[in-house]
Amino acid sequence: MTPLYFHIVNVCLHCTVTCLLMHVCQCHVFENRRLAFVTALLFTVHPVHTEAVSGIVGRADVLACLLFLLTFLSYIRSVSGRVSEDSLAFTVSSSSLFLSLLLGTCAMLVKETGITVFGVCLLYDALVLCRKPLM
Repeated sequence: MTPLYFHIVNVCLHCTVTCLLMHVCQCHVFENRRLAFVTALLFTVHPVHTEAVSGIVGRADVLACLLFLLTFLSYIRSVSGRVSEDSLAFTVSSSSLFLSLLLGTCAMLVKETGITVFGVCLLYDALVLCRKPLM
């Protein structure tokens, strides 16, 4: 029951979330690698994350963020733009979509704000996927 171990786990989780955020920003949100790096850097050092990283109660915030990003990545993977030959519609990977629903539900159970990941997935679908040409 030494608090040092709780702090180490929280710092490791925060580092994992930061790396995952940079990957999401670099591969799926921004086209510029520097902008993705600056986004991850600001996320890392922002003072609002101090309580989440330093306190044991804040672990729920960090876990919800981790599950949020994993849900978003799984959703992107499920609608990864594979066009079927016989129709002009995107194919959907059922297993990745189910994993996305499962991870989103876990994010919601960890922290109630985790439900917002489903809204972000819908916005990504509406703003990004609907603009891509079907070629």
